[in-house]
Amino acid sequence: MEKLDLKEFKVLFVFPNLNLATNLMPEKATRYSKPDSPHYGIAQLAAVLLENNAQVKVFDMRLGHGFDDLKAMIDSYQPDMVGFTLIATRIKMCYAMIDRVKELYPGKYTVAGGTHVASFKDKVFKDCMGLDFAVRREGELTFLQLIDKIVHGEQDYEEVKGLMFKNPEGKLVETPDIEMIQDLDAMPYPAYDLFDLKNYYAWQRGVVPVVTSRGCPFRCVFCSINLTMGYKFRARSAKSVVDELEYWNKKGQTKFDINDDEFSFDRKRVEDICDMIVVRGLKIELRLFNGIRVTDVYPEMLTKMKKAGFSAITYALESGSPKVLKSIKKAVTVEQALKAVDMTKAVGIETTCNFIIGHPGESYEDALMTLDAIKQVRADHINFNNAVVYPGTELYEWVSQNARFTLDVEEYLNMSWPGKSDFPFFETDDFTVEQRKEILRKGMLIFRDRLIRTRMKEPFASVYSFMSRSDWVYSTGEILKTNSFVNKYVKPVLFRKYGTNVKMSS
Repeated sequence: MEKLDLKEFKVLFVFPNLNLATNLMPEKATRYSKPDSPHYGIAQLAAVLLENNAQVKVFDMRLGHGFDDLKAMIDSYQPDMVGFTLIATRIKMCYAMIDRVKELYPGKYTVAGGTHVASFKDKVFKDCMGLDFAVRREGELTFLQLIDKIVHGEQDYEEVKGLMFKNPEGKLVETPDIEMIQDLDAMPYPAYDLFDLKNYYAWQRGVVPVVTSRGCPFRCVFCSINLTMGYKFRARSAKSVVDELEYWNKKGQTKFDINDDEFSFDRKRVEDICDMIVVRGLKIELRLFNGIRVTDVYPEMLTKMKKAGFSAITYALESGSPKVLKSIKKAVTVEQALKAVDMTKAVGIETTCNFIIGHPGESYEDALMTLDAIKQVRADHINFNNAVVYPGTELYEWVSQNARFTLDVEEYLNMSWPGKSDFPFFETDDFTVEQRKEILRKGMLIFRDRLIRTRMKEPFASVYSFMSRSDWVYSTGEILKTNSFVNKYVKPVLFRKYGTNVKMSS
């Protein structure tokens, strides 16, 4: 990657306070969570800008900061550019924030990036008048080229690939996509030190987010990751990955959450990473909460992963219906998932299995098959979600042509956590709103029961599971478990040790 002199151009990256409810609570709950970890994408982008002689600060509003705090930061730092990360949820609030920043600071450039930009494209500018630029797909090269134009007083922004902006006549310009970065080994380590690390719960427990590859070659119809990262699998070398793990480990970090979209696509690379960790004698823990495919694993590789320190793997099965698995282009079977979970548990790695209700062509009977699969799979944890229809995906096109939206797209995307909502976002003649609500409720209660039983000791687990069929009881429990008194005196009595596997019945 060619180095530029950005002449100490000052950038402030902002992650808006989205008030995301925890993924364990109903939408109606009143408690909101803070993020566990610093945001990888911002940290990576910031590191690249720093390498090119820019000045960078990060302001993560999810830590409890309001707009007055953001204004104070801008007043003190006086950035040349304020960059906002936009995701689908709470987008109207984000737009209002950008508009207000531009109103108060008209001389500062405003720019947005993130999955929402990739999904909505030109609509972002129609709804957010205070935005100067938006970056599609991978942001590093586009940001470098844009800032380089600004610092040299050039305004031919149409030469910057991967960019959207309004020209002086008010017409929206969308430049061609930028080439994806191929040499990921050349990227600097994420600049996590720009974040207020003491306020991130996971970081204080020694957990570092790590990304070892980009892109996913598979075509699951509901997934929007290809809009930003593309379909081509691009991976860092095993040495590059283990070098980074060792770098953070020497700084005292011991746990790593690998957040790739397709970590295990290259099986040999996985084995090489594991072998290298063992050879270097790193005593670390690695977790794959973002999920890998059930067809990627085999006993020898899982054994190496266990030896290297992998403690948790998530598998994305999504449905218990063979018909639905085919329609969503998952290219796996229920039997393969059950086998992968059993193989993983056999080597002592904790397992989670993901399921979704609301696939294209799914019927009430298909959804019942998913509930049966949830009960059948011997995973330690279950993750159950309502299908969220993101613009730009094949699922969105299918719903637009073959189903009926029950809510306006931006209405459900403005929820704090739409994937955990028990209200369906579309319906069909053979799977009505009422049927979907019934299935979603049953699935959420199964998910809730499994979660409680993996957390709590008996007989408290059975009692609390029964009581938690009430949303308000469950919400109250989620609020209370963060209380300092409860953490210190109640949890040791009621809860299992964090991370302990619970044997599920066959």
